Amino acid sequence: MNKKLIISLMALICSVFSFSACSDDDGPKFPPIDTEIAGNYKGSLDVKLDGQAIITALPKNITITKAGDEAIDLELKDFSFGSTALGDIKLLNCVLTEQDGNYLIASTQTLNLADPIGACEAQVEGTIANGIAKVNINIDVTALKQKVEVAYTGTKMTGTESSEAKILKFIFDRNVAAVDSLVLGEPVIDEESKTITFRVADSTTTEHLKQLVPTIEISEQATITPEDGVAQDFNEPVQYTITAEDGTQAVYTVSVLGSYYDFENWVGESKNYEDLQKPAYPWATSNLGIESIRSLGSIMGVTYTGGPIVQQEENGYQGVGAKIVTADTKGGASIMPGVFPSIPKITSGSLFTGDFVVDAMNTLNSTQFGIPYFQKPVSVKGYFKYTPGEEYYYCPDPSKSEATELREDLSDECSLCAVLYEVDSYDEFLNGENVYTSDKIVALAQQFAGNTPDYTAFDLQLKYEKEYDPAKKYRFAIIFSSSKDGAAFSGAVNSTLWIDEVEVINE
Repeated sequence: MNKKLIISLMALICSVFSFSACSDDDGPKFPPIDTEIAGNYKGSLDVKLDGQAIITALPKNITITKAGDEAIDLELKDFSFGSTALGDIKLLNCVLTEQDGNYLIASTQTLNLADPIGACEAQVEGTIANGIAKVNINIDVTALKQKVEVAYTGTKMTGTESSEAKILKFIFDRNVAAVDSLVLGEPVIDEESKTITFRVADSTTTEHLKQLVPTIEISEQATITPEDGVAQDFNEPVQYTITAEDGTQAVYTVSVLGSYYDFENWVGESKNYEDLQKPAYPWATSNLGIESIRSLGSIMGVTYTGGPIVQQEENGYQGVGAKIVTADTKGGASIMPGVFPSIPKITSGSLFTGDFVVDAMNTLNSTQFGIPYFQKPVSVKGYFKYTPGEEYYYCPDPSKSEATELREDLSDECSLCAVLYEVDSYDEFLNGENVYTSDKIVALAQQFAGNTPDYTAFDLQLKYEKEYDPAKKYRFAIIFSSSKDGAAFSGAVNSTLWIDEVEVINE
């Protein structure tokens, strides 16, 4: 399903929750709402699109408060869909009617929403009875010829439930599974970043990582998903969701703390395009930028017909490697400045440790460089080869990424870099705008290279600009780019960088 459509529909759902006066029918006087009905409800949310479930049993709490003698407000806090945060959602001043001991909510609304959705009809009905709240919303999205159904069910809590949602202990016990003996030492739990990392023996294979069985201790009265004592595939980070007794949630990411990357294992990067893949954690790519360009181009009439700009190379230095390419993405000025971005003429391929979260209006902000790092890196080694493209396009004003000049006097170079930087919180990232200039940088190594036709060893020796302090928090980024000035939307079409057998040397 088109990602843009999904986000639009979720925004529509949020809009439904913002209307007021759910019913203006007069009803009988009720017992005090603040004692009978008001409170926190623990439950789950389901969403269907044309009868097909797109969200199922998403744990969520709602808060019901008194709005009048016969009216209530409902609030759903911190609602998000995937990586899209939609904030707090409210149903305000919902008037109740009584039927056989049940309190009923019913309303039909005409919603006037932003394009491309426009006006649509929403029917809302719900009941509150015996401490259970149920709310159903049916939306007819006329402009898109789609029907959305939202259903929430929750049970009122007493107020004495625990809110603690923590992983207290996470180990691999060789008495549980023999393969667990490959884990070296105890995993490290970082409560602030909600990450758990562990090391494994050099003899550990991808098959071994699929058989590890964690033994997990969590807060009293909390629950965990996936379950404790079940083997997980730790070739990729595994996320554990802890749900407290009162519905409070925390998500921990558990991963192998590796120092050697052979790029043999690749995973899907997009549900919309099967050709977009990336090496397994902790690597990210700029491929999702290509996905954004494809989607935006379909609106603007600018068609990118090329493939992913980071992909597997079957003939790496040893086995599978990574191939990184600078693409001609055609270029197109924004049709609505401030609403839609421009499409760049040149898009450089990049492979890096960290995450890529699309920010269409500021593409350099999409690259969230670096992973939490708990050691002092000294160098990054590996093998590369590079072929610069023949046509170099220079962008004199990066704010107008679509406007470039063909420059026969310039030749492209690749970029191999490593950056260690300090953070106050693991919520912080450096991005494409500041990763080489920020005052948070502790250590840096950069190498630029032109035509290198055969695989050649590289050794990035980090130069420390500040003293390393193991008591502080750090992120470590390794960044490979097919055009060293790609962040300024300059480079040569078809410049190609191959990378393989990367190793981090720690002190």
